[in-house]
Amino acid sequence: MRLVEVEPLEALEHFIADAGSRKEACKALKITPAYLSDLLNGRRDFSERMLQSLGLKQIVVKHG
Repeated sequence: MRLVEVEPLEALEHFIADAGSRKEACKALKITPAYLSDLLNGRRDFSERMLQSLGLKQIVVKHG
């Protein structure tokens, strides 16, 4: 299995584009427009549930 680094913000922007609008993306992700705005503007971190909804998984690598 090959791991590929994907930025959550980029994945969210693609999800919105595929959904056709922010409103439709909110419906599909079951989040409020305010929460979506906070994610897009860096005011909130992506939760584990949100990452899963975008098909992502957080992996932490410790160096040293």
